[in-house]
Amino acid sequence: TNDAAVITPSKPGDDKGTVQEDTTLTANGKLDIVDKDAGEATFKPQTDFHGQYGTFSIDANGNWSFKLDNDAKAIQQLGAKESLTETFTVTSADGTTGQVVITINGTNDAPTITGAATGDVTEDGAKAVSGQLTQHDVDVNDKHTWSLDNDGKGQYGSFTLDQNGKWTYTLDNDSAKVQALAEGQKATETITVTVDDGNGGKATQVITVTVTGTNDAPTITGTATGQIQEGSNQDVSGQLTKHDVDTNDTHTWSLNNDGKGQYGSFTLDQNGKWTYKLDNANPDVKALKDGEHLTDTITVTVDDGHGGKATQVITITVDGTSDGAVITPSKPGDDKGTVQEDTTLTASGKLDVVDPDAGEAVFRPQTDFQGQYGKFSIDANGNWSFKLDNDAKAIQQLGAKDHLTETFTVVTADGTTGQVTITINGTNDAPTISGVATGAVKEDAADTTVSGQLAKQDVDATDKHTWSVNNEGKGQYGTFTVDQNG
Repeated sequence: TNDAAVITPSKPGDDKGTVQEDTTLTANGKLDIVDKDAGEATFKPQTDFHGQYGTFSIDANGNWSFKLDNDAKAIQQLGAKESLTETFTVTSADGTTGQVVITINGTNDAPTITGAATGDVTEDGAKAVSGQLTQHDVDVNDKHTWSLDNDGKGQYGSFTLDQNGKWTYTLDNDSAKVQALAEGQKATETITVTVDDGNGGKATQVITVTVTGTNDAPTITGTATGQIQEGSNQDVSGQLTKHDVDTNDTHTWSLNNDGKGQYGSFTLDQNGKWTYKLDNANPDVKALKDGEHLTDTITVTVDDGHGGKATQVITITVDGTSDGAVITPSKPGDDKGTVQEDTTLTASGKLDVVDPDAGEAVFRPQTDFQGQYGKFSIDANGNWSFKLDNDAKAIQQLGAKDHLTETFTVVTADGTTGQVTITINGTNDAPTISGVATGAVKEDAADTTVSGQLAKQDVDATDKHTWSVNNEGKGQYGTFTVDQNG
């Protein structure tokens, strides 16, 4: 009968092998075989047997080798931390089988970059340009990070880059270097893009942007507003200044509409100084009321002679003036009123107003305006009234010779103010008495005197009070006395 062969590694681990993508491409070892049947302690040779990831060989004595197919897609796609295994079967002369296991470890493959790496921008024109870069990496499971050197800062602008490889360059038109570029002058801006696979593999790409200069239009700064009052014979002026980074340009100043404004006229010299003269005879100017305004504008242009222009609107505010209202009492004393506590509680009168400004010879109405001592009202025609708050403590405390005054302000349509003065005369309020008004004595008693305390009350707090008893204090059965404290 056949005695089955026994296959073992010649030394520990000789039934296994390890290779690595792009570096260690071969592995080898030796298997031993024991077979009691004479002549069968050998292996069936295999030469360059093609497995899934490489070729395997073994000779009759058990010496085996493996050569990795390093160019295979499955091998090149392995990342730095990835691995594959392949098992090969060996057979002895009597048909007994064994296995050799090959482990294939991945190696990181650096990415590469393709795509748009150039662009063009124009000073004061198209200031942004973008392009799309694409990373390529056979290690399909790698996570890639895109970055820019120098934080994206360029000499004439700045770069940004997203994590999909899209880059954008934005020209800094405010930069003195950019504005200093002459018409047609070119400058080159570069930056380096890096894509990192996170496993030590990187690729770089230089982006180049061409910046083309243009003529720079001038700008204008300075005083561009003014204010003048109706009736003024003084002109208003301001100074404008042109600025142009193209320092050799020759500039010309001008006004539109030959300097004719709606309410006056403008003049402008070649140094940028403008002057405005108001036409006080203009009907719209003459019709202005106090608080009303008109606006006159004109456009100033400065031309650099090369197609570059700047404009500035000059704005003049024309302020109206008020012909102040005059307030008088309709008849003598109509700007004053008198009331009296507890008796005459109302007062009234009429004020007249004269104002040359049309529609302004009226009062601003007030209805039941609460003053300190009563309510005041006035209508648009100047009819006013006052109602005393008779129950007020301050009113009731007035004595017969006391008085108070209160002044109310009236306002016309144009804001002119006047006054109505109210005099409040006091009325005497009689005092009242409270306290102990009864007593008892006993005939032949040791003490035949009885007393009590009375108190006076008077809202007229400043009155001086005197106590007395009638009939000189003589009673029918005795006598009364009272002191000045009651």
